[in-house]
Formats: sequence, C-alpha cells, structure tokens
Amino acid sequence: MPTSDMNYLVPYANESIFSWVVRYHLTCSVGHEKNTYQALFQQPKIRLHPYLPHSIGYLAGHGGLTAQHWLIQHTLYPLFQFFGHDAEQKLLSVMLHGTGNPVITANIPHARLNFSAGHRVCPLCLSEHRQITGTPMFDIRHQIPGLVVCPLHHCLLVVLANGDAGLDRRLTFHHASMTSHVYRVEHQMSTDFAQFCWDALALIKDKSCDLTLLHTHYRHQLMHRGFMTRSGQIRMAILVRAISEYYQDMVFDLERSFEFGERFLGPLIRDKTQTLNHPFKHMILGFWLFDNDPRGFLGQESPFQMMPAFNAPVVANDDRERILSLLSEELSMSQIETMTGRSRCYIRRLAELAGIKQCQ
Repeated sequence: MPTSDMNYLVPYANESIFSWVVRYHLTCSVGHEKNTYQALFQQPKIRLHPYLPHSIGYLAGHGGLTAQHWLIQHTLYPLFQFFGHDAEQKLLSVMLHGTGNPVITANIPHARLNFSAGHRVCPLCLSEHRQITGTPMFDIRHQIPGLVVCPLHHCLLVVLANGDAGLDRRLTFHHASMTSHVYRVEHQMSTDFAQFCWDALALIKDKSCDLTLLHTHYRHQLMHRGFMTRSGQIRMAILVRAISEYYQDMVFDLERSFEFGERFLGPLIRDKTQTLNHPFKHMILGFWLFDNDPRGFLGQESPFQMMPAFNAPVVANDDRERILSLLSEELSMSQIETMTGRSRCYIRRLAELAGIKQCQ
C-alpha cells in the first residue's frame, strides 16, 4: 500500500463513501475518472451505491482508516445488519470484497417499497459545508431510505439520480437535478421522523440485535397499548386503523404510495409469519410504537413500561375504563396523569384508540 499523502484524505463525519471518492478525485487524483477508480478500487469502472457500496476493502488505509471503519461509519451497513439482513455475513463480504450485488444481498428488492433511486442531498447542508470547508459533502444519514426532509434545516431533500447518466458514473457533486431553490417543510412530524431515523442509526452502530427479542418487545408494547388480547391475538383491524390515521399526512420518499395494511404490519409483529423486513418498516413501526424514542429498538423503556411475559398473570381490573371516563369528562391529560399515575403517552394512545379528542 503506497504511503503518499493522498492516502490520508480523511473523510468528514457522516460522509458517504461516494462523497469521499469525489473529493479524492477532485483533490488527489490526476486525469480521467477511471484513474481514480483504478487507484482506489483496482478497477477502471465501478458503480458506487449511495449507501451500500461494494469493494470497500480496497479503501483500507486510505484516510488512515480500516475497512471496518469505512463500513460502519460511512455506509448504512449497520442499519441493515441490526435488523437482520446479514445473519450469515454475506452482505459484509459483498460490501468489503465486491463479490456480488449488495442491494440484492440485503434483500431490498423483496421489500417492494420502490424507493427513489439516487443520492439524497440537502441543499442547505451542501451549501453550508462548502462555505465552511471549501468543498460540498453528501451525508450518509440523508441516504436512509424513505426520508424526504433534512432534520437540521427542515427542507426537502433533493434526489440526484443514479444510473448511466447519473452520479455513480460521474465523480462530481453537480447534477442537472440540483437546484438552488430550497423547499421548506412545515410538517413537524416529517422532521421528527427524520430525526428519529438519524438517532436510531447513531444508536445502533455498535449494537447487535436479537430479532426474536425485538419482535417480543414489539408485542409487549402492543399489548400495553391495548392492540392485543390477553391471549396474545393482535387486534389487527384496530391497529391498522390507528397507524394509518397516525401517518395520514406523512409523505415518504417512495415512487408510489403504500398502505399500512396487514401485509405491511403482519410480518413485523405476527408470531407465525416473521420474515425479514426492510429497516424502513421497522422505523415506521418504531416511531409510532416507541413514541419517537429509538431506544425502544434496544428493548429499553422508552416512554412506556415493559409488559410482563404473556404467560404472567394479567390484572383484569386495570384503569383503562377510568381513564376513558375521565377523558369523556374533558379532564386534561395533566389532571388524569396525576389521578391515575399513568403517563401522558399512555393516556394519549388510549384516547386515540377510543376516538376521543383529548384535552392538553
């Protein structure tokens, strides 16, 4: 491995690998783009996926970093690994050694979610980073599938297309789709969801996940909210209605809309139909189920108390009827919280389930 200074072009925090390769090409490389690809990846042509690029192993030593550091800090591999997409480390092998297609290995096509294909960019982040450092940067956190808004600037992300005429064939930060116009997002929940996804990614980077335990935690929370019977049966119709209403004003970065029906939710929460689910689906469920607290993915007590195991005794005389009665009397959540000891999150969800417009 050569030891010239160009090997120590250090990536910025949260910089995508494509972004770093572009900066390398602009500041360290000489001549045609194929020379850059050859120097970095030992091949004259390569497609760099926005968040699951392959052949990362060749970057070991560049920026003074190991291949593992590149993988964990500058791709979305941790997100897919955490939610079970690399149980046999096949995705790890493909991303490090380029022995296949990471997108197919990660089972993304099977999700049938039709995300927009391309690099997602916040115009304000790009502009601010250029002013501070002299060069733009693409943030790996913006590449989380489904996001439409930058939580830092509350503006719409621009999608710069991939493909033969796209960025992964041209090492540049500029693209015909880029615009100087910034579209502000007034919908607070969209910004909150984006921040939740960013926080979740930061939280799970160095964590492992037992999908069986996560599945059990989902069901504990659903039972706690009244979406499951005491025998463990899911009240699917009520659950679908609650989540659909919760997200009714949300827009996701999908080329076509989808419904929060049984086909979407069932594989996440049913005992007998557990399948591999795209991280986007976990984010959708987790944002609602954990009340915007990503620690729920780790089995920690977000705003809710953990329920006992399903075979544990269940107290029949709970306080739901009392809370519903107090809500119907138009008492405030603060008053009900004081009287019952239940959290406002619990009271709010119970009100939503019963179709009661709660007081603040």
